[in-house]
Amino acid sequence: QKKNPKERMNKQLLLGGVTRRCSLFAHGSMMTRIHVRSYTTQAPSSTTTPSSSSSTASMAEKEAEAAINNATFQEDHKCLYELRTYDIKPEYYPDFLKLTNEFIHLRTAHSPLLGYWTTEIGGINQTVHLWKYKDLDHRATVRATLAKDEQWMNKYIVPMRPMLAYQSNLLLRLLPQSSLSPPPQGKSAVWELQEYKLKPKDEVEDWATSILAYIDGKKETTTVPYGIFYTDIGPLHTTFVLWPFASYSERASRRPDLFGDSGQSKNDDAAEFIKSAYSKLLIPTPFSKW
Repeated sequence: QKKNPKERMNKQLLLGGVTRRCSLFAHGSMMTRIHVRSYTTQAPSSTTTPSSSSSTASMAEKEAEAAINNATFQEDHKCLYELRTYDIKPEYYPDFLKLTNEFIHLRTAHSPLLGYWTTEIGGINQTVHLWKYKDLDHRATVRATLAKDEQWMNKYIVPMRPMLAYQSNLLLRLLPQSSLSPPPQGKSAVWELQEYKLKPKDEVEDWATSILAYIDGKKETTTVPYGIFYTDIGPLHTTFVLWPFASYSERASRRPDLFGDSGQSKNDDAAEFIKSAYSKLLIPTPFSKW
């Protein structure tokens, strides 16, 4: 006999221990992915031996770590992520990268830089960067502060402007079902940014549920995306998936599991929502976080 999803979730919560579960539950006509963390509620014994004391301390550390992770997860979903793309005039491209490397610290002092890449395939003389803000008010405050920062303006903005051929930006949010997942190997050598334009009649959540369920099923053989985002301001019905790879060869070996040899998505459930797709290969700059 099938158990009610809510009853099953409640049972998991009562089991205690520090665990993280990802389950799919029916919600109306679509599936919603819920991250569940449960914690033990048993109080430590009043008389403890050195071993039990150590065990209690270890449990407390795990609970504290889980609480921090949960707070980070919640905070990440409240934030805005600005994806900026700069096309650089070919004759200035090396100088632009050198200038940015020298003075980017003046910019990162005001808001977190999650990644700064050069486009290897899918764009020429191009950089892509991802910035994190608490909200639009925070972004406005940062921009106003930077405009008054004489060092930033005179040392970077003034000499940089003539180097630009084109700029674009858009604001993203993390999908509620996903989370930021830094590469386990640290800084990755190769990244792939995939852009999916969805059919207007379909919900982003429907596509997200399908793609996340597919990734879960392949997690033993594929890499985990750094983040899955949807557009808050910019082209609507659009999502972005940012994948890290340790090398080109790792991407080549992981690709068939995700997309097949043809490059088409092997996930039919997710593919039915897609109107068009585009991807580019990125290389992190020396000053990129990942």
